Amino acid sequence: MNELQTYMKKLNVLYVEDEKPAREIFSRILNRQFTNVTICENGLDGYLAYKESFDKEIKFDLIISDINMPKMSGIELVEKIREDDNETLVILVTARSEANVIMKALELQVTNYITKPIDINKTNEVIVSTCEKIYLKSRLLDKQKELETYTKTIEDVALVVKIDVNNNVTYVNDVFCSNTGYSKDEIINKSSNFLFNQRNEKQINDMWNIIKEGNTFNDTIKSITKNNEIYYNKVTIVPVIDNNNSMIVEYVFIGFITTDEEKKKQELNKKLLHSIADSKKEKFNILKEKESYEENISLLNRTILNAEERYASLLKTNQSLLVQLEAYETNSLGTSDNHIKTLKSKNDEIAKLQKNLIIMKNDKLSMSNRLTALEETLASKNHSIEFLEQSHQIDKKKIESLERIILDSEKNPDKKTKNFF
Repeated sequence: MNELQTYMKKLNVLYVEDEKPAREIFSRILNRQFTNVTICENGLDGYLAYKESFDKEIKFDLIISDINMPKMSGIELVEKIREDDNETLVILVTARSEANVIMKALELQVTNYITKPIDINKTNEVIVSTCEKIYLKSRLLDKQKELETYTKTIEDVALVVKIDVNNNVTYVNDVFCSNTGYSKDEIINKSSNFLFNQRNEKQINDMWNIIKEGNTFNDTIKSITKNNEIYYNKVTIVPVIDNNNSMIVEYVFIGFITTDEEKKKQELNKKLLHSIADSKKEKFNILKEKESYEENISLLNRTILNAEERYASLLKTNQSLLVQLEAYETNSLGTSDNHIKTLKSKNDEIAKLQKNLIIMKNDKLSMSNRLTALEETLASKNHSIEFLEQSHQIDKKKIESLERIILDSEKNPDKKTKNFF
């Protein structure tokens, strides 16, 4: 059973027919489709049943009546009903199709016809199509009630402004006035430009192009109160479409204050950017220190190389002196003493060079260790900067995602909104 069939079961139906065979056939059709069917044998009984129900505020959703009946015809019955009710749908059953009867039925807003003899399939089609109108009207009323509730809720918490097609304000609610400091007299019949004076010309033109095409506009807008205080709005602007000619008749501005959220978002971004800047500054200092150590190691390497060359030269000289000393062993003591003194001097210089070489190699090792530590610190800083930048991007995406969620919860799912207020 589909939704329409389930809905039809709940309807109250009044059926009026004086001919017994037709009444029995039609009653079986109706009882299969509806749970609550009231059956009357003539127009007067039908009217009395309607009147009793009307007085008890129990409404018939559908009335099906024959036209030619004793005591009161179907046309007379509908005339009496229309004195109290212009909305209940009526189906007339007839074996004739006189023009004057048809014209009168049209005046009484009869919904449909069923002709005799009864064709079950065609009869079902007429009944279902008529009930579908009742169903759709019921759905529309439910949606309107839901919309009224939603509208009332919005009025209580949001800034609401109505703008005509000439860009003039026609309505503002109390929430708007209390948040902006403007009175209604200061705004109504004035241009709506003050709502968007913090946006550039292109942004304003793009916004109007969207809503003038019948689409809903959504964005966060920066605005200024009467006292020149900045506030932020999560704004939806809805074009209201006339049902008859599909023309835009006004625009409805709905704003939710998001100033605190915007400030928190800006503060978070500021802190993250500062952290990134500090880390990059520290990284720069480490790079400078690393560069200085690399220069010192290079200089030390050259010094060690020179010292090693000097050391090798001294060793060679010392070896030469030793050879000369052996050659002069038979010479005078004075001459031998001079060579010994020279040799001792060279040995002292070699010892000193060896000591300096050890010191320089230790310095080189220390600098190499420091350079390694600097490279590890630099890698850590690079990782920290990368992490902060990723965090910044993640937070931005979270904020954007939250904005989309808020936006989706506020905006109407239809691009073109009819009779929004």
